[in-house]
Amino acid sequence: MEIPTQISVWLVDDEKAICLSFKEAIQHNAPYIRISTFQGCEEALEALRMGTDPPDIILLDIHMPGMDGIDGIPFFKMLAPGSAIIMLSASFMDDEIAKAFAGGAEGYLLKTVQIDQVVDSIRAAMRGGVPLDPLVARKILEMNTGKPPVDAQGKLTEQEKDIVRLMVEGSTLHQISDTLSLDYQAVNSAIAQIQRKLGVQTRSGMVMKAQRDKLL
Repeated sequence: MEIPTQISVWLVDDEKAICLSFKEAIQHNAPYIRISTFQGCEEALEALRMGTDPPDIILLDIHMPGMDGIDGIPFFKMLAPGSAIIMLSASFMDDEIAKAFAGGAEGYLLKTVQIDQVVDSIRAAMRGGVPLDPLVARKILEMNTGKPPVDAQGKLTEQEKDIVRLMVEGSTLHQISDTLSLDYQAVNSAIAQIQRKLGVQTRSGMVMKAQRDKLL
């Protein structure tokens, strides 16, 4: 998948200092990324309702006064269905991770992340990947330790399991293609098949269900 020469990103966070520091750092490291900041879900959602063009990526804080980030996900999905949502949080509690991905978030980063990792995650999301902070990826695995496996609608093949494992590790579709020596379209087709087997409609939902149900 070709990445456009300009990527639009909305940063939704109630802390102005964080918005400013992230905006300046991201645009300094990647001038092709255009950042717009909003001090809450309500402000960003109102902009969408007023006809502002949706962004490619939404970096969404969780803990905010009024509507929090997790509660805001379905509204963003309704008003900006083509925008990928990456949670940007100071914490990574089990229930918050689960709720974010169940709601349709495409990725989850911690606010301690390095700026170059944020840029890489934005690019990964543009390619259809599931960008995860390494600590969050580890937490997802720990959340499922000791849980008995459950029956899936269809069992995953070893290759399908490898694809999900790589997505949990934060690999993009191109990286998965290279690692498994598969054509890019073959990876896309395999992901669609995995989603059908698991009864989910998003890649983030696929990752969470495969992990939650201990299918790997």
